[in-house]
Amino acid sequence: LDPMVGWLGLEDPLSFLFEGEGYLKSDAKIRQEAGALELGTQSGLSLLAWEAALGMIEGAGVANIFAHIESLLSPLEEALLELGFVSARRASGKSATLSVRHPSVDILALHSALGEAGIVTTTPDGYLRFAPHGPTSAGDVELLIRTIREGLSA
Repeated sequence: LDPMVGWLGLEDPLSFLFEGEGYLKSDAKIRQEAGALELGTQSGLSLLAWEAALGMIEGAGVANIFAHIESLLSPLEEALLELGFVSARRASGKSATLSVRHPSVDILALHSALGEAGIVTTTPDGYLRFAPHGPTSAGDVELLIRTIREGLSA
């Protein structure tokens, strides 16, 4: 039988999030220690927090949350496509994140520049990934687009 572990059971488990392209592999090596198979101790306090968060999500409504996120990602995606980025999103079955690449932009450098501007992104497998949250506003997206445009023209 093939061993089954979570992503933290792999050697160098965080590299696919922060180190660019080529780290997200189905044949990644499993850590050769017992800790690779551990799930850890359940945290009762975390379960209570999860229950409260689930109540907030149900109260706001999943459809309303998705509509808010989509109202932010659609204009961001449109602006990035105009700048030559290629989106990983599909027209049907869109998610609440946006991941893009650009044929001539150093994604890690752009990620770093955005971080210096206080904009949090990740770079899974060489994509620049945006994941807005509840407090994210249309003004935040406009600032993000402006920051990217300025970074590309510098």
